[in-house]
Amino acid sequence: GNSGNDTLAIAGTLIDLTSTTLSSVDAVKATLTSATTFIVDQNDLAYGGSLFGNSGSDNLTIVGTSFDLSATTTSNVETLKAGSSNDTTFKLDQADLANGGTVNGSSGTDTLVANGTTLDLRSTTLNSVEVLQAGIAGAVTFTVDQADLAVGGSVVGGSGADTLVAAGTLLDLTSTTLSSVEILKAGSAAATTFIVDQADLASGGSVLTGGAAADTLIINGTL
Repeated sequence: GNSGNDTLAIAGTLIDLTSTTLSSVDAVKATLTSATTFIVDQNDLAYGGSLFGNSGSDNLTIVGTSFDLSATTTSNVETLKAGSSNDTTFKLDQADLANGGTVNGSSGTDTLVANGTTLDLRSTTLNSVEVLQAGIAGAVTFTVDQADLAVGGSVVGGSGADTLVAAGTLLDLTSTTLSSVEILKAGSAAATTFIVDQADLASGGSVLTGGAAADTLIINGTL
């Protein structure tokens, strides 16, 4: 490209840029209404650039262990997919998660890093993503369904007062490790059950109910 805002428009259903070097290309765009798959290296995503899907169910695969969209605007891209069997780190803004979309990890221990104060996964399906992590120093709120918490996985806060919100009526943390998460919170007005290990309760932290319903806290173990 040149000094203008240059766009690479994809005429087919697959664009694989892993053997192609992009220079000064600010946007990559699907032109078909059918599903398009973008396969790129991290370096193919220009700082401050954009990647546009179309009306199909579009897929973005980044080859490598860094899947960083914090400086990229995505639109109409429904599936984000690890392109390596090694541990992959997805660093995303909330806007990168399409409504009804999916984040697919791999056989490694994959991490989803929130590049903002909110990571709301109620409309996102996670597959093989083991770690949810705060990516900023301020307070981060993670809103999750039970299915978003991988067995043996972790939720890792930062230096702020981080919150884990149960989107449904059950938050079972007995197979999840919490680190630096100070607040557990019901996200529904319905009765919510929290099942935790003692270690899930941060010193000086809180468990907050969602309303007038009879919420339950069950501590797994003998204290």
